[in-house]
Amino acid sequence: MVAAEPKEQPAKGKFKIPRGDSATIALLDEALAGRPELRRGQMFGCPGFFLGTKAVATVFGEDVTITLPPERVQALVKESGYRPFIAAGRAMSGWMLIDQEQLQRLGTDASLFDEAIAYAAAKKKGQDKKKAPAKKVAKLTAKAAKGT
Repeated sequence: MVAAEPKEQPAKGKFKIPRGDSATIALLDEALAGRPELRRGQMFGCPGFFLGTKAVATVFGEDVTITLPPERVQALVKESGYRPFIAAGRAMSGWMLIDQEQLQRLGTDASLFDEAIAYAAAKKKGQDKKKAPAKKVAKLTAKAAKGT
């Protein structure tokens, strides 16, 4: 497949978040609403689905942002219907956009969303490991401040 022409992105440093398109919201709901492990939420005002605190996919105008491993994103953006997610002139690592037509073509094929959920779960586990030492340091700092 041939990659589609990238849509115009805002100038570096300027980033406008488009309102979620109702048809795209409906398509994402159809793909993810039945997943008990996911919750609905918003990221920067964009409706989407989360695994705990980790975003899996959100509506961004007429497109959907989805999180996947960077190497998977690099492979997919070469295909039609996918492109890098660029915010404020910077490509967001581990994120890409799926256009509405491609989302419709995916239909009930959940494999890409399964990958996104697995990637979000892996990021969540990594985050949990990082937080543990910080909590311990905070506890020790508070104890030291009390003089105990």
